[in-house]
Amino acid sequence: MLSELNVVPKQDEITKDWKSDEIKVTCYVQTYNHVSYIEETLESILAQKTSFPFKIVVYDDCSTDGTQGKIRNYQEKYPDIVFPYLAEFNHGKENVPRIEHQNLVEGEYVTICDGDDYWLDNYKLQRQYNLMSNNEQCLCVHPAIIAFEETDVEDVFCYYGDKTSIVSQEVIFNIKNQFAPTSSYFMTKKKYFEFLSFLRKKAPGYGDFFIEAISSEKGVLYIPLPMSVYRRGVVSSSTTLQSQSGFRVHQIILDNNLENLKILESMYPYLAKKIMNRKKLVEIDFLINALNATDIKDGIKKELKQKLVDNIKNLGGFSPEKYIRPV
Repeated sequence: MLSELNVVPKQDEITKDWKSDEIKVTCYVQTYNHVSYIEETLESILAQKTSFPFKIVVYDDCSTDGTQGKIRNYQEKYPDIVFPYLAEFNHGKENVPRIEHQNLVEGEYVTICDGDDYWLDNYKLQRQYNLMSNNEQCLCVHPAIIAFEETDVEDVFCYYGDKTSIVSQEVIFNIKNQFAPTSSYFMTKKKYFEFLSFLRKKAPGYGDFFIEAISSEKGVLYIPLPMSVYRRGVVSSSTTLQSQSGFRVHQIILDNNLENLKILESMYPYLAKKIMNRKKLVEIDFLINALNATDIKDGIKKELKQKLVDNIKNLGGFSPEKYIRPV
């Protein structure tokens, strides 16, 4: 456990350098059936060296594989730091938003790490806290190492240059894939609560883009250090399940994504123009995924290929470099 970090300290060792009793950051961990990973996730957060108090809120979505038992063990060892919310039913299956943990969130900032990811740098929280405290932006991110479970191959995700920078919101809305890894998010509590309000209205589907969209009005702070690991290919992950889906599932995902963009626009009308462009990217993503559907028929495949080519031609080019400036 924690091969890149030091051995996880005891609770009194973690708190000895804290300069106050007031929680400054809530580290939010969402997990479901991550029994093989949750220890590494929690220990990478507990290994953080900070001058300020932080807490870990662990939302377990009714795991059935022993994950909850491991979470309880950490709660017993770190009663002043680890605070679980153990759901009584699986929210994913019921299509219900995971918002019950809101009352456990404290401090000025919220950071996120999914239960199958982990942090690499013992000073990640301190670095992001210092940068956010001295700037007006509401979201800070950094690159992550992608670890592909099925091949052991590694790659880098979210590299926008080698300088600490401010990235414009334009980049979030104009690149097809996710802008930054979830395990890098460090945002104001105000914006996180706005995202939870969005979740109350949201149709099923991914939430990461919407966190980025809601939190990036003033741009996004970017630190060029890869301070976390993002696992791909985990059996219970949404990306793995989607890759094994049929055409109808991809159609439902498209419909939900378009509905969620409509909800986002109703909450933030000033984003209308950017959302219009985002819809084009969502449709292109659907076409790519649909072409790889397990049950795609040749006739439909030919039609979708042509549609994909036409959509890409009409999209035009986008250069993120124009929208990045040093802090």
